[in-house]
Amino acid sequence: NSNGFSADDFKNIEQEFLWLQDRSIESEVLGEVNSIFNNPGLRTNLVSTDNTTMMLFFTLLSNEEVEIEEVQSEVRLIRKQLIQDRNDDVEVWLTGAAGVLEDAVSVFQSIDTTITLITVVLVLTILLIIYKAPILAILPVLSAGFAYLVASAIVALLAKNAGLVVNAQATSIMVVLIFGAGTDYMLFISSRFKEYLRTGSGSIEGISETMNRIGPAIFSSAVTTILAMLALLLATSRSFQVLGPILALGMTVAILSGLTFIPAVLSLLGKKAYWPTKIVQSDSKEHKLGVSEKFWGKVGSLVAARPFFTMTVSVMLLLFMSLGTLTLKPSFDLRASLPDESESVSGFEVLQDSFPSGNVYPTSVFVILNDDVFDNLKLIEEISTKLTTVDTVVRVSGPSRPFGSKLEIPIDVYYESFQDLPEELQESIPIVGSKELRNLGTSEKFDSAELSLIASYATTFDLISKSGNVARLEVVFQGDPGSLEVLERIPELRAKILSIENEFIEEVLVGGSTAIQYDTKVANERDIKLIAPIVLLVIFVVLAILVRALIAPLYLLGSVLLSFLGSLGISTLIFQNILGHDGIGSGVPIYMFLFLVALGVDYNIYIISRVKEESQTYGIKEGTRIAVSSTGGVITSAGIILAATFGALAILPLRDLLQLGFVVSFGVLLDTF
Repeated sequence: NSNGFSADDFKNIEQEFLWLQDRSIESEVLGEVNSIFNNPGLRTNLVSTDNTTMMLFFTLLSNEEVEIEEVQSEVRLIRKQLIQDRNDDVEVWLTGAAGVLEDAVSVFQSIDTTITLITVVLVLTILLIIYKAPILAILPVLSAGFAYLVASAIVALLAKNAGLVVNAQATSIMVVLIFGAGTDYMLFISSRFKEYLRTGSGSIEGISETMNRIGPAIFSSAVTTILAMLALLLATSRSFQVLGPILALGMTVAILSGLTFIPAVLSLLGKKAYWPTKIVQSDSKEHKLGVSEKFWGKVGSLVAARPFFTMTVSVMLLLFMSLGTLTLKPSFDLRASLPDESESVSGFEVLQDSFPSGNVYPTSVFVILNDDVFDNLKLIEEISTKLTTVDTVVRVSGPSRPFGSKLEIPIDVYYESFQDLPEELQESIPIVGSKELRNLGTSEKFDSAELSLIASYATTFDLISKSGNVARLEVVFQGDPGSLEVLERIPELRAKILSIENEFIEEVLVGGSTAIQYDTKVANERDIKLIAPIVLLVIFVVLAILVRALIAPLYLLGSVLLSFLGSLGISTLIFQNILGHDGIGSGVPIYMFLFLVALGVDYNIYIISRVKEESQTYGIKEGTRIAVSSTGGVITSAGIILAATFGALAILPLRDLLQLGFVVSFGVLLDTF
């Protein structure tokens, strides 16, 4: 309440806290609930100094036995009860890991149909504009649609029967990949088929010659993409591992459809496929080769006449664009990827104004002893004290300091009176923790001072495992728990813990959201160093086999790499300096590398195979001119369609997908031209 909490506000909020406590007893996923009402000692931590903001916090159980839908359902129920049905002046938000999870998953669950519809409409519209032929516009959509349905069915069967892990991000990207790449294959086939129809070839003869000429190039480009996606299986990050087989499967079905369904339909329709455009037969050599004397003819002549100038200008321009990569800052904060109006984001911003940012994502340190934690609270306090010396740590809560600060009297004295409690209470508090306090408060057996003391014991036992030998310490940082500055504190925490030697310590683990993001950062850095060289090697081998040369593949790889760096550099400047993003999504550079290198090389494969084909008859310079003139139009069309399909990701309300969509679209256009 921006005007400060009134007495009535506190009464109403206490009733809502009691509802949460009752809910925690009924629910299988809602755990302990803490507030000033069951633990007055936490008041300085949970109520802002200006009395405008109060925090209640609870835990949700999330493990292999708990379905994500159960967690979502619990969050939605709490939001409906405490937020949506309010009729007073108090504003409430549910944020933290549970809130972010629900908001992120809800967005992903709503985008599959959206992204499919947008992609189909984009492909149809662009094809109609380019070809002005309804059949050619519908054919790739049918081919890609069949491929998507088949791939989705296989993925579903593997998920159900073989344990394949599927996430919404993978299926969304699979849609874009199948429709984008599948349409490109159709364009390459229909363009070459048209050339043969102009020479007077029949449908069967024309499609046979078409597939004989460009089938190997299309197959090679698909293989590079499939193998690049499978390389993700070598990643340590599960999100990359999950993506690999799903995208590889989608591409496999897309190429099978492209090499069978599309040629079959074109051979059946012949010239009718291009209706209402008429295929005019000509015996002239220029038309036989499909050479246009207009724009692409001029481009082909320029490239053939001034190759060194063209190469130098291109390389210098791409190197200049690549400079932006020097300022790239990776972002590992899922919350920052959500729309600003998401409840968890709004709640976090409110919390930031009144409390240390780390409250929303405390870092959990699990101390595993070979003895009882309660009997070793001095050791737990020693560890807690060490953790407070790490830079930007503002508070450490744990069994030895239940309220986040060092106790004013010795630990053994403070907890001495625990032995004076009734035996029944001593036994119940470690089992039920703070849940027991409501019954104690209504029983009138204890005065407020005794209840406050009992609350400290309950809080202590909330931070000790049921087995009694694991202590949980909650570390709160001053800064944003998703920022790189805070992430870099995790190895310091671990180093401080390793410096403590004690015979009772079996193991100490640092977990929680910030630690997970730090470990993700380390895994990503390792994965890109491993996967990138493997992908480049695979592409080089495929190109060397296709072209039957060793030098040309190096040029092709070099151009794609420069295009990748140039795209990333420009995108970094746009997102970080113009749009004000806190960085580039942690997975974006890896996904971008895979898509741009694997898909970008498709156009290189297509044009270099044509250069080789024409050079055998006309020599390298004239062969290059003919190849550029013949393929410029279709490669441009294919690039625009692929860029548009990935661009569909950029309109989705998730920062990381927006960045990925824009970067890949921009990179594909660079590759194209």
